[in-house]
Amino acid sequence: MVSSTTEVSSTFPSLGYDLEGAKFAKIVASVGTTELVAAVTGHKIRVLALALTQEPEAAGAVTFLSASTAITGDFLVLTTAQVLVLPHSSAGWFETVAGEALQITAAGTTAGGTLVYDEVIV
Repeated sequence: MVSSTTEVSSTFPSLGYDLEGAKFAKIVASVGTTELVAAVTGHKIRVLALALTQEPEAAGAVTFLSASTAITGDFLVLTTAQVLVLPHSSAGWFETVAGEALQITAAGTTAGGTLVYDEVIV
């Protein structure tokens, strides 16, 4: 399921962030692979910030994908709930290949949260 997104059309100068054009996506992932942001022809999906909780069924991990190719290493979770926060980075934390969807694979855990992303024209 592709989550809905909201476009931000304002800036937050007091925080030092320029979110012009940034979009948000909800993360709701069960064990397996879930599409977070649909592919956009001629654009990369660049993740600028992320907040993620993981509820393990057993020791496991989450990995972010460009279509079916891993674009991050495994974010490991042991046997207790964990929180992963990637603060805002204008350079981005990771990005898909142009024209590919952003996906998450959860192994042994469920994940929920939100991410901030931009669609980068190539």
